Parts: sequence; structure tokens; C-alpha cells
Amino acid sequence: MMDLLSIDVVRSNAATTVVLAGEIDFASESSLTDALVDAVESSREVFVDLGLVTYLDSTGIRALVVAYEEAGARDGAVTIRRASAQVRRVLDASGVLALLTGAREAHG
Repeated sequence: MMDLLSIDVVRSNAATTVVLAGEIDFASESSLTDALVDAVESSREVFVDLGLVTYLDSTGIRALVVAYEEAGARDGAVTIRRASAQVRRVLDASGVLALLTGAREAHG
């Protein structure tokens, strides 16, 4: 089965950005979790760019939460950026939008 998710990792001195494109579901969860945990292990600040994500299910949410928890254990942070309205609704309905954006953005 073809993986319908593209994962690009952009590293800088200040942070790591994981740019995702396509569908985040059961088929891509393992590679996404691996990429996010790797990013968290190498950078205290990780941004996850969801601007090109067309689908997100509970397994994708789990991968984001695993990365968030791993970052917290390392005194780091994982923050999402550019999520579409559809993806934001899924994250909000699951109760993790505020965790991944900071409460200040979750309501704005």
C-alpha cells in the first residue's frame, strides 16, 4: 500500500519543523510517530506544519500527542502551525488543539 503522507524535516539552530502533506491515518502513523519523536529528541522546539494535510484521524492525533508528551518530558515543546479549518476541528473535538497550539491561539 502506498503511503499517502509526505514528511519533510527542516532543521535549524533554533527549532525543527516537520512539514506534513497528505493524509494522516493508520497507514502513516508509524512513520509519523518516528519522525516526530526523532525531531523532539534533536530539538527542544518542534513545529508541525499541517498546512498541506488533507485528512487526520485518531491515529494521527495519537502521534501528535506522543510527540507532545515526549517533548514535555524533555522540557521542550511541540506546536502545530497552519492547520486547515477541517484539521483544527478534528483536533478541537479530540481536546488536543489547545495543547498543540497554546491556549492563546486555540480561541483566536
